[in-house]
Amino acid sequence: MESGLLCLGGIAMGVGLSYLLRGVSLKVFPTLSILITPAWILRSGIIALLGTIAGASYPAWVASRKDAVEALTFD
Repeated sequence: MESGLLCLGGIAMGVGLSYLLRGVSLKVFPTLSILITPAWILRSGIIALLGTIAGASYPAWVASRKDAVEALTFD
């Protein structure tokens, strides 16, 4: 749950930063074309969530296979 919430926060900050940098880039380079579409935001969010689920589930699965005291020793 904690990893998922951190991921959602990171996605929101990433989208906001993307729009901010897009605005700055368009001011500096007016002929530069930068397109941020909802489809790209959705794709990147799904990739980030899948990575988060995989990254958080594997250590939890490994820890669940060990004795509780041994699993907590290395945390």
